[in-house]
Amino acid sequence: ALVCLGIVLLGLLIRSNRKLENAQTAVKRENLRLEATLREEAEARYRFELAAIGNMDRDPLAARRAILNIDPSREDFAIRHFRARLNQGLGAMAGKGINAYRLRASEDGTFVISGSAAAVRIFPHRATEPTRTWDDLGSQIFGVAISADGTRGIAGTEAGALFTLEPSAPAPSPARPVTNYEGGCVLGVAMHPAGRAAAILGADGHLHWVDLTADPPSVEIVPLGLDTRWCSIDVTAAGDRVVAGGHDGRFAILDIPPDAAPSAASIVWGESSTQRIRTIRWSPDSTRIAMIGGDRLTLTGPDGRIVTTRRLPTNSLWSLAWSPDGERLAVSGWDQVLRILAAPTLEPQFHRFGADGPVWTLVWPDPMHIATGEENAAIRWWHSETLTDETHTLPVKPVQTRRHQVTGFLVAGMDGSLHATNSRQSAFTELVPGLGDRRCRGTIDSDGFHRAVDDRIERFDSDGRHIQTIPLDRAGTDTTLWRDPRRNRYVVRLDEDVLMVEGDTGKVLVDDTIDGFFVEGAGFDERGRFHLACGFGSTHLGLQRLDPDRGVSGPVENISASNLRAAHRIQGGWITAAATNDAFIFSPDDSDAETIEVDLAHAGGINIFRTIDNGKTLVTGGSDGLVRLWSLPTFTPMLRVEGRTKASVVAISVMSDRRIVIGRADGSLQIVDAAPR
Repeated sequence: ALVCLGIVLLGLLIRSNRKLENAQTAVKRENLRLEATLREEAEARYRFELAAIGNMDRDPLAARRAILNIDPSREDFAIRHFRARLNQGLGAMAGKGINAYRLRASEDGTFVISGSAAAVRIFPHRATEPTRTWDDLGSQIFGVAISADGTRGIAGTEAGALFTLEPSAPAPSPARPVTNYEGGCVLGVAMHPAGRAAAILGADGHLHWVDLTADPPSVEIVPLGLDTRWCSIDVTAAGDRVVAGGHDGRFAILDIPPDAAPSAASIVWGESSTQRIRTIRWSPDSTRIAMIGGDRLTLTGPDGRIVTTRRLPTNSLWSLAWSPDGERLAVSGWDQVLRILAAPTLEPQFHRFGADGPVWTLVWPDPMHIATGEENAAIRWWHSETLTDETHTLPVKPVQTRRHQVTGFLVAGMDGSLHATNSRQSAFTELVPGLGDRRCRGTIDSDGFHRAVDDRIERFDSDGRHIQTIPLDRAGTDTTLWRDPRRNRYVVRLDEDVLMVEGDTGKVLVDDTIDGFFVEGAGFDERGRFHLACGFGSTHLGLQRLDPDRGVSGPVENISASNLRAAHRIQGGWITAAATNDAFIFSPDDSDAETIEVDLAHAGGINIFRTIDNGKTLVTGGSDGLVRLWSLPTFTPMLRVEGRTKASVVAISVMSDRRIVIGRADGSLQIVDAAPR
C-alpha cells in the first residue's frame, strides 16, 4: 500500500511539474511576444517621428515635438542638428499667462521691455529673469517702449489705458497713468530715443504724441485715419522722423521737429501696398523702411517708395527686426520659424525652429543675439549666427576638405592646389600652388596631400612640404587621383587611362581605358578593390570595378549599366546616382534582396554623396545647390540644407559625426554643424 501510494504521489508530482513547466514556457512565450510588440511599437513611433522631422518645412511644430520625443540613444546627425537648434534659446519663462506680445529694446541693447498678458517686465540684456515687473495695469498689454538710456518706459493696454514707467528707479515705483490719453485701445507704441516723448497709435487710427517732459504728460493728436484692425509705429534712431502703418497697407511718414510734436502738414504717404502691415520698422541708418505682414516682406526708401519686396513660404508673418548694422532682417510669425534674410536683396540666409508659440515681436539689440516675444514665453534669446555657417570663399572650385589642426581644415582645389585655414573666420593660405586652368583633382588623407601631375604622382605633407615623387609610365593633362591609405595604393586617371599602382614602387596593378563625361570615384572596398561610376559617353557604363588581385577591371553585378553620376559603398550594398534623372538607387549585395529606388532626390541630379553616423545617415549634394540628409536603410528624408548661393555641390567632406563641410562650384565652403555651441 505504501509503495502504491508513493507511486501515485510521484506521478502527481511529475504531472504538477509538467504543468508548471508548461505554464512557465507559456509565460516566456508571452513575454517574448510582448517584448517584440513593444519593440515594434517603439520602432513604429521612431519611424513616425522621423517622418515628422522630414516634413519639417510643412509642419515645423510637429517636427519640433518629434525631435523632443526622440530617444537620445537613437540620435543621428540630422536629429542632433535639430536638437542643437532647439537648445539655442538660452532660456525662457514658459507657461500660460506670461506670453509676450510686445518687445522693445533700449538703443544699446542694455534693457529689453516686454509687454505680456497682464504685465510689463524689464530684462537686462540676454537675461531671462526680469529685474522689474508691473503686474497691476489691468488688462492685456498691447504696446511697450523704452528710452535709449533705459530710464523711461511706456505701456499701453487693450482697455485704452496708457502708463509711464521708471525702469531705473532705485526702488520699485508704480506705473503712472496718462489721464488725458483718449485714443482707445493702444495698438502701437514707439519712444523718442531721448525719452522726451512717445508716439502712440490708438483705436481711433490717429497718432497721439505724448510729451513725457510735462507733468502730467500732455497729449497732442495728429489725424491719420489708419486702418485700425492692426497698426504699427516706429521712430528713427535720430528721433527726427516717425512712420506709422495700418492693416490696409497704407503708411505715413512724418517729420519730428526739435522739442515739438509732428505736424499733419509734414505727412508723406508711402507707396501703397496690398499687404497687411503687421510690423513696420526704420533701418538703423534711417535710410530704409521694412514692413511685414501675411506672406510678404517689403523694403522702401526714406520717401516711402517701394525698393524691393519678397514673398515667403508662409502666410502668417507678424514681426521683424533689423540687425544693428542694417545688413540683415529677422522675421517670424505664427509659424514659429525665425528667418534671417539679407538686406537689401531679401535673399533668405537661414531659418531656425524652436519657438514655443507664435512669435509676435522681435528685437535685435546686438550683432550676435536676437530676442523673441512668443505666445508661451516672456522672452527668448537666440544666437544670430546660423548653425550652418560659411567660411571664406576659395579662389578655386573645392574638391575635398579635411580637418587640420584643431579648429581649421585643409581644402584641395580643382586645379591641384592645397589651401589651409586655422578657423572658420580666418582667410585661406595657399600651401601648394595650383596648375592654372588644368583640372588636377587630388586627395587629402591622414598622410598628407596627393596629386597626379603630367607623368608622376606628387605627395606633400599637411603643411604643403614635398615628400615624394612616384613616376608613371604615361602622362595626362586632365588628372584625378584616389588613394587607399591602408595599402598605400593609388588609382590615377590620366585623361582616358585609369591605372591602379603601388605607392611604394609605382608598379601598375590594373590598366584600363575609360573615357566619358562622368567618371567619378566610388571608393575602395574591404578587399582593396576600387570602383568607378561611369556616365555619359563612357566606354563603360554603370559601376566599374578595378581588381588588383586579378589585374583586371569589369562591371559590378546588380548595378544597372546606365549613366551614373556618382556611387558610394555602404554596408550591404551600393548606392548609385543616375546622371539622366534625379533618382538614386540602392543595390544590395544579395541578389535576392530588393533594389530600392528613391525618386525626386535633387532637381538636376546628384553630384556626390557620403555616409556618416556609422552608415546610418546618407548625405547627398546636387546640381541644384542643395544638400539633403537621409536616414538609412529606409531613405527617410531628414534635412535639407541651403547655402548662401545656389551653386552646384561638388564636394562633401565628413569632419566628424557632428560636422560636415560642403563645397560648391563657386568656391564657397559651408559648415553644417550638429554640435551645440
